Amino acid sequence: MQQQSSPTAFLAGSRGPASTWRQDIAIPMLEARNVVYYDPTDPRHSEQETEQAKATARYLVYVIDDHTRGLEEIREATQAIMAGERNVMLAIEYLPYDVIIDGQRLDDHEVQSLNQARRTLWHLNETIQNTKVGRMDTIVELMQLLIIFAHSHWSRATM
Repeated sequence: MQQQSSPTAFLAGSRGPASTWRQDIAIPMLEARNVVYYDPTDPRHSEQETEQAKATARYLVYVIDDHTRGLEEIREATQAIMAGERNVMLAIEYLPYDVIIDGQRLDDHEVQSLNQARRTLWHLNETIQNTKVGRMDTIVELMQLLIIFAHSHWSRATM
């Protein structure tokens, strides 16, 4: 994280050894455009620091990638959306039917269920937030939108 008392973006969402979207995509893009972010997966951060950053970030960025089941992250994003007071940004990747997660090939029924949870989150965000805050199909597009919002100081509070 670039040091600042309140980050612009809290990089929530998919985590785990196979989930590298922060290091591969988000962080390089945000650093190149001087957007202050907080990476909750950085082991140098304490739980207290992470909670503080999450509570004060202007944007809660949830990426649900196709390398994890993502159920805990979907629950967290749902809570943030339902709270209604935060700027929640989403990128959701759907799971292919031949996906292997944690060394295990998921059966078709589980893939269908996990993708339904992703669709429900997508539609919830649309319904509750009226699509006023970012919801993109790819991580790159979401980071591009976040950069625009960060530099324009856009938030739901300015609407």
